[in-house]
Order: sequence, then C-alpha cells, then structure tokens
Amino acid sequence: MQRLTGDHLAAAASHQQALELFRDRGQRLGEAEALNNLGELLTQSRDSHRARDCHARALALAREISVPVEEARALEGIGQCHLQDGNLAEGAAQLRQALAIYQRIGTPAAQRLQETLRQPGTGRPEAEALPETPRKGCELVGVGRIRTGGLFVPN
Repeated sequence: MQRLTGDHLAAAASHQQALELFRDRGQRLGEAEALNNLGELLTQSRDSHRARDCHARALALAREISVPVEEARALEGIGQCHLQDGNLAEGAAQLRQALAIYQRIGTPAAQRLQETLRQPGTGRPEAEALPETPRKGCELVGVGRIRTGGLFVPN
C-alpha cells in the first residue's frame, strides 16, 4: 500500500522489516522475495546500485534453493537496473535470461517480458524493435509491475 501511495521510505522500511524477519526465521524463499521486492522499490526510486545489490543477493538465494520464479525476478530486476543506467546490452542480456526461465516454467510474465524486450531502449537496434500499440497513461502488466511508455517501471 505504501508503495502505491508513493511513500517509498515507509515501503522500504516495511520491506526491510520483512527481510529481517524472514532471515531471522531461516525462511530463505521469503528472504529472496523480500530482496526482490526491495530491489524493485529501489529501482523505482532510481537507486539502481542498491537495487542491483538486492537483486543479486536474491538471485544467489533463489539459485541456492532452486526457486526459478525468484531467480527470473532477480535477473529481470538486474536487467532493469542496467537499462536504467544506460547499459542496454547487459540489461537486455539479463532480461533474456529471465525470459528463458519464465518461458520454461510457463508463467504469464514471459509474454510481458517478451513485449518489453521488443521495445526501443532494451538493447535491440531500433530497426528491430516492434512498434508499441498506443496506450493512454500506464497499464498494469503483472503483479507489482506497471509499464509506462517503453520501459518497465516497478511500482
């Protein structure tokens, strides 16, 4: 809720509390989810360095406990951080890795990410990018995700 109202400080504090609770209880899946959630919030706040760190920690945990959906979320988050920093090739590479996992496990996130990768500014040459259907405002494209224009913006 705090994220939706734009209270990023309160949302970050809530995510940090959740992270600590999961860590204290040894719930590694919850810890990976909380790290990805915090990373998405930090990306939205334009703190890509700290966001990338959260996603990298979530990625390591997700791989360690074999949870592909959190692994894909972490890779997607790292990719978004690279895109935000202007590292288009690296960002697109991370997003493609996430896409492969989403496709393998059959989640609807695969289609959303395919659409994102077709957008200008995701590491594909402009000539290869597919034109986006005109949209008004923004749209919800997945749990906790909103797209505005051509780039994914975590909410």
